[in-house]
Amino acid sequence: MTEQKPDILPIMEREGIFLHKAGRTYRGKCPMHDGKSSGSLAVYPESQSWYCWGCGAGGDAIDFIKKLHGFSFKDACGYLGIIPGRPAPVDPMIQRRKKIQHDFERAVWEKYETLCDRAIHLHGLRLQVRKNPASMTDDGAVIFAASMGELAEVDYELDLMLYGSTEDQISVMGVRGHDSKTTISRAA
Repeated sequence: MTEQKPDILPIMEREGIFLHKAGRTYRGKCPMHDGKSSGSLAVYPESQSWYCWGCGAGGDAIDFIKKLHGFSFKDACGYLGIIPGRPAPVDPMIQRRKKIQHDFERAVWEKYETLCDRAIHLHGLRLQVRKNPASMTDDGAVIFAASMGELAEVDYELDLMLYGSTEDQISVMGVRGHDSKTTISRAA
């Protein structure tokens, strides 16, 4: 059919369906039946699909338009501005979100690589001192202690980059918000 299907959330919003976020999904009242529940309609942005737990209707964005308006597949595609066999028109907002996400993931990866390189260096230093602790001078001991403090911080930041939230990753990268006086605080 098409390489790109239209994003289901903006289509539902444009059709007047009020949705609220519920975890990884969105919930709302299904327009296909007279159900009383405001959460029977589940929209899954990751799979670009929807399902109503009240009436059993479901599908993708095209199926939604077909069922909502009683259109054929061809009419639903025309309504959405899709020519079957050709890619759907690119929504500039979706394209912008994807670019921001890609840029963020690239920045996270670059910071992660930098931290890995630093951790490898510091762990190597620790191994050298373990192999020959008698050769360390007093000044060397002070530098070594500072390096081991840095190693603990680097290991902590690596854990945040791998297992932390987006806010944790942002704080490790040292990115400031729109207001230069505020930063996202690191979760301890």
